[in-house]
Amino acid sequence: MDLKSNYPGNLSYAKSVLNELASTQNYQIKEDEENVKILLMLSGGIDSAALLVNLLSYTKCQVHVHHVQLADYNNAHRAELERVQKILDFCLRNIREFTYSFSFTEERYEGNYSCGLDAELWAFKAARICKSHRDFDLVALGLSDKRAALQCSDVFKTVVNCDGFMGSTIPQLILPRVAGDCDNVDIYESMPKELADICWSCRTPIKYEDSYVPCRTCSSCRKRSFTVRDLWFKSEYERHQDLLRLSWFSEKDKFLELVKQIKPDLTYLLIYGLENNFPNRRINLLLEEFAEQIQEEVKNDFERQDILNFMVLDSAWTQENFENRISFLVRAGAELDRVLAHDAHADKYYEEFVEYFKPRLDNELLTKAVLSMPPTDSNLTRVKLLIELGADKSQLSNIAEIYPELKEVLAA
Repeated sequence: MDLKSNYPGNLSYAKSVLNELASTQNYQIKEDEENVKILLMLSGGIDSAALLVNLLSYTKCQVHVHHVQLADYNNAHRAELERVQKILDFCLRNIREFTYSFSFTEERYEGNYSCGLDAELWAFKAARICKSHRDFDLVALGLSDKRAALQCSDVFKTVVNCDGFMGSTIPQLILPRVAGDCDNVDIYESMPKELADICWSCRTPIKYEDSYVPCRTCSSCRKRSFTVRDLWFKSEYERHQDLLRLSWFSEKDKFLELVKQIKPDLTYLLIYGLENNFPNRRINLLLEEFAEQIQEEVKNDFERQDILNFMVLDSAWTQENFENRISFLVRAGAELDRVLAHDAHADKYYEEFVEYFKPRLDNELLTKAVLSMPPTDSNLTRVKLLIELGADKSQLSNIAEIYPELKEVLAA
């Protein structure tokens, strides 16, 4: 397999990685790049995997990869480990050799309180590894958030310098994503699509048979979904530009004629129209004429479903949007059970949403929504509302353990 042929050709992140390397003193003092040793902390997500791919592809540095299994209440570590092993296998088979190691840390405290940023632990572990092995020149973290980067930098420097560093060279931290000017699309496009598909993003995975699947509701799933949408918009724009630029404001017959002539990706066309505030009458026409095709495109494609779901969640829940934007998304295939399981809006708006879409809420959908909800005290009112509307009580026996207040309701 020719790996380079699988890149879409975006080298923005590769340039950021090389620039960040060249700016460090520990890199500059080495006569030969092959003598530079880098410790890379791999989480299993897109950012750290992209950093690994670009270091292996565009440098001759010696790379050692370390993955920290961080066990918490969400069990994301099980899914991450599975993906990390696939990422390592892919890179070893398709790029070049490197070494790797694993460690395990458990952080479960009474009360399920947040233990801080996962990245702080990666920085701490990286410093400990450097103090133990003493021959690393650089430590690479694939962070995208500047605030987290500053905190991790402080943690790393504090630990690595604690009681003095016994190696010949104090390792330096490199953060190419933060130092460069790359967005999420640049990161995705800096690696082969098959590898990007392997990477894990979800913070609250759901156990399914012998594996874990993304929850498709958490903030990390949302971020990934909208990055996929942006990639989609970028790749499809050229093919659709006649429709996107001209036809939305043309006569009805001309619009339909152009759609049938170009044979566009109809879901793409619908979402682009909504995102760019094109006329509701044209979006409604698109759904009237091509509803079955759009629903078929969405039905077996989780990425499309997630984009529609998160667009519903990110919309203002107003009467006007219920009648137009949100209704368009629901007609196209947005999953109401996923939307109802999320806590994106206050109870007042949640109740208004439920009231408006009540005709579409059957018992099965209501039950799925309850079972998918995060078990938090703030969701008690919502769970009770969905049970009153007809969620199947016989499937909700475990809910009483989470919400003792509902025992009588479930027993009735």
